[in-house]
Amino acid sequence: MNPLTSSPRLPAVDPATATGKSKDLLAAVHASLGITPNMMRTMANSPAVLDGYLSINEGEIAEIPAHVAINVFTNYFNKAALTVIDFPKVESQRKAA
Repeated sequence: MNPLTSSPRLPAVDPATATGKSKDLLAAVHASLGITPNMMRTMANSPAVLDGYLSINEGEIAEIPAHVAINVFTNYFNKAALTVIDFPKVESQRKAA
């Protein structure tokens, strides 16, 4: 499936029909930018996601790629070194279909 022509997995929330926290957040986006981009309208499916996105400060902008890099490095290192993982195993709570 071509991702450029497929339907979105999550719908973009229409600011005119949004309710609650999503409505407030989308109004803040529009007030700040003069438009409400589809990415933020889609994030509004979960007000916590949109709020978290809008709440990122300058320091966190620097920290986010650092945390991602550390996690990627850790994963690659453990794969390359064949590290014996000694953390307790966590079982998925999701039931098999």
